[in-house]
Amino acid sequence: MLLVHLTTGGHWTEPRALVTRSWLRRVGFVAALAGEPPPAEGDSDALLVFTRIETDADVAVLLDRVHRRAPKFLGEHLGFTALESARFVILLAELCHNIPEHACGPGWVAAHRYNFRGKAILKIAVADAGRGLRASYGGRYATDLEAIQAAFEEHRSRHDDPGRGHGVRQVVKTAREFGAKISVRSGEAKKAHVPEGMMGWSSVSGLERVAGTQVLIAVPGR
Repeated sequence: MLLVHLTTGGHWTEPRALVTRSWLRRVGFVAALAGEPPPAEGDSDALLVFTRIETDADVAVLLDRVHRRAPKFLGEHLGFTALESARFVILLAELCHNIPEHACGPGWVAAHRYNFRGKAILKIAVADAGRGLRASYGGRYATDLEAIQAAFEEHRSRHDDPGRGHGVRQVVKTAREFGAKISVRSGEAKKAHVPEGMMGWSSVSGLERVAGTQVLIAVPGR
């Protein structure tokens, strides 16, 4: 959200705390903001540091990094099997490809591991500063919440082709099978699937308007 804000003309004051500034550099936030190549993940808690996406070539490069790192990282930290790791990469690929195909603006992706209530959890953020879901549908929906519903619940494509829209369907299906929370924000609305044991609103409107679309997925360890 902060990268979207700063890319669309917003301002911020850099954190005073040295540890925070160091973390922002280490996880690729500073490089992503400057349009520079991301730093190496190394042995950090980042499966994928903040990485800028504008073209399909950008997506191919980051997915190659994730393919090499995911099986060991997800196996050790979240208890995923090799098959589960492969399904996770497919989920990430679908969300990332949506940015050059639909957003009409720059985007970013990151995946970091955290400890939540004593358990490992992986948070994946895929955000863009593009036109947003409602504009992507060409005015077919009156509100941002309706557009989010169409994309992530009804799996409607912005194209008239009835064969389109199944990629997002698979993203939602996989997230739910992983017991993950998935939330989508676009414009002034947000909608989420919240499994038992996790916190958050299922849907809300009237938020401060932001550019583009942001997807956040929180995946609990096995």
